[in-house]
Amino acid sequence: MIRRKTAAQAYKFKVGSNIRKWRNIKEIKQKDLANALKLSEASVSNIENDISNITLAQLEEISVALNVSIEQLLSDPQEKIRNVY
Repeated sequence: MIRRKTAAQAYKFKVGSNIRKWRNIKEIKQKDLANALKLSEASVSNIENDISNITLAQLEEISVALNVSIEQLLSDPQEKIRNVY
């Protein structure tokens, strides 16, 4: 039997990936983001790789640390760039 990802699982994956993309766009090192969030680098890595679940409070803190809106974190920055060009 082939197991497909549920919509929630697919969305969860995208959030972690988007956090990494926005962090890279902002040229912020994982270590610096971890320090701003008072987390370990491993914790930030786990969030970006969707190993750890992220809370709304953490999403808000990441939003502030990266200086992007929560809405931006929930959307793929590369899609926005592709739509502009």
